[in-house]
Order: sequence, then structure tokens, then C-alpha cells
Amino acid sequence: MKTLRFRVSKLTAILAAVYGLSFSLTVGAAQGAPIVGLWRDHYQSNVVEHQFETYQQFHNDGLEIEAPDFAPGVCMGTWKQTTQARIVKIFHVGFTNGAGPPGSVRFELRELDTVSQDRHSFDGNYDQTFYDADGNVVLEDMGSIHGTRLSVTQY
Repeated sequence: MKTLRFRVSKLTAILAAVYGLSFSLTVGAAQGAPIVGLWRDHYQSNVVEHQFETYQQFHNDGLEIEAPDFAPGVCMGTWKQTTQARIVKIFHVGFTNGAGPPGSVRFELRELDTVSQDRHSFDGNYDQTFYDADGNVVLEDMGSIHGTRLSVTQY
């Protein structure tokens, strides 16, 4: 009888450990990459006196969409998590539609952002290059970015 109780107790402990591990893995997987979600961003230039805000959406498949306050429409990009868990690299493109520096028709934006441990904000640096219709550089702008997560739970 003692042997049977020991085996049942051992089996119960093993099942509890497996269940606990599978639950923690499920919770972690459900959260996805730290950057995934909707953000309100504030860009501050180090080159020109320029600030702007955007709404930015990161999808778990690596797609990123942004809607700036200075121009109609959206611009798009891709993002990739680096080998460091909370740091992402972004490559982003868009047309200026007359809202960029004089003579520019399109831009490329690169960011390196670090998501906070609580996943409610991120900070990073950007490098944005504006081009004319012939592909010549019109302006290179660099600065900082701060993002604040937006969530349905806030409302």
C-alpha cells in the first residue's frame, strides 16, 4: 500500500509540474513579441526643429503600419526582433505627398527601439532619409522616438 501511495504521489507531482510548465509556455506564447500591438508615437528630431506624432501598428508577422499626423494616408514597413528580447529593428517606407522637405517625393526610415519590461512603452532612435524623384538624397533626419501602448483595456 505504501508503494502505491508513493507512486500516486510521484505521478501527481509530475503531472502538476507538466501542467504548470505547459500553462506558463502558453501564457508566454499568447503575449507574442513585446512590440506587437498599437502605439502612439512621438518623434523628436536632432537635425531640424521638427516633432510629429503617429499611430503605429505592429503585427506579429513582421508587418508595421503607421499613420502620421503631418500627411494623409499611411506608410508601411517591416520589423524584426533582434537577438535581444525587447529590441526591434524597423525598416519603413512612404511617399511624402508634399509634406516632406522641398523636392522630396519619398522616404526611408530606420529605427532601433527597446520595449520597456512592462511592455507599455518603447524608446529608440530613428534615421530618416528623404529622396527626390531621381533617387538623390534631399535630407537625412535623425532623432529619438517614444511610443506609448494603446489598448482596449484603457477604455
